[in-house]
Amino acid sequence: MGGLGVALQLVRDAVLTELPEADGQLGCRLRLLAGVNPGSWASRRRLRLVGAPTLAGPLSLEVEPRGDVLRVTVDAPLADAIEVVERLGAVHGLRSGQATVEVP
Repeated sequence: MGGLGVALQLVRDAVLTELPEADGQLGCRLRLLAGVNPGSWASRRRLRLVGAPTLAGPLSLEVEPRGDVLRVTVDAPLADAIEVVERLGAVHGLRSGQATVEVP
C-alpha cells in the first residue's frame, strides 16, 4: 500500500475500528472516534460518513459539535455493538445499530 493508501487507512482507523469478538476474530463490533483529536471539534465543523464499508456492513456516521457536547448519529444496522469514545476517553455503548447520542 502506497503513501495515499496508508494515509487513508490512518484516517479510517481514527474514526472507525472493528473490534474483535470473544474468540479473537474481527466481527460486528465497532468503536467510533477513538483516534480523533478532541481539538478537531473546536472548528465546529461536522463530520459525515455515508456507507463506509465495515465488517458489520455499511456505516453512516454524523458527528456535530453542539456547544459542549458532540451529537453523534450512527446508522449501522448489522452491527452487534457500537462504542462511541468521547473527548475525555470514556466509552459510551450503544445497543442498537441506529442511534443518536450526545457525549461530553
